[in-house]
Formats: sequence, structure tokens, C-alpha cells
Amino acid sequence: MKKVVITILVMAALAIGHHVHALTPTQLDARVIGKGQPMIMIPGLTCDGAVWDTTIEALGNKYQYHVLTLPGFAGQAPLENLEAGFFKQIKS
Repeated sequence: MKKVVITILVMAALAIGHHVHALTPTQLDARVIGKGQPMIMIPGLTCDGAVWDTTIEALGNKYQYHVLTLPGFAGQAPLENLEAGFFKQIKS
């Protein structure tokens, strides 16, 4: 029974977090390169999308690369304060 309650609480928290995130406008820097089967290239948290340039050259032109730079890194504006929106949803 304890596992069921914990599972329900975790699922509720994830659902609320997803709802808050969906309401928060985000700016995501993305470059699209080439044509072909889509491939999403996500850099590590300390890098910008340029970290994938050598890999893209090595893989060639058979893919359409979607190269991302995450908010808050490499000069991109960080996301708005998600915690404030999250706690507002919890209260209501």
C-alpha cells in the first residue's frame, strides 16, 4: 500500500510540474542543418550547440540536424523562475 501511495504522489508531482512547464514560455536556440532523417543534437550543460559541428561533419549530409543550445547556457537567456509557478500550482 505504501508503494502505491508513493507512486501516486510522484505521478501527481510530475503531472503538475509538466503543466507548469507547459505554461512557461521558453526560448530554445535551434539550428537546422541539412536534409534527411531528423536527428536532434543536444549539448552537455556546459556547452553550446557548436560542440556538435565536428560530429555533424563526420556523419555527412544524410541527416537533418537540429542542433540545440539550452536556455541559460552559451549566452542564452535562462528560463523564468519555474519554482514560483510550480508552487503557485501546488497551492491551488
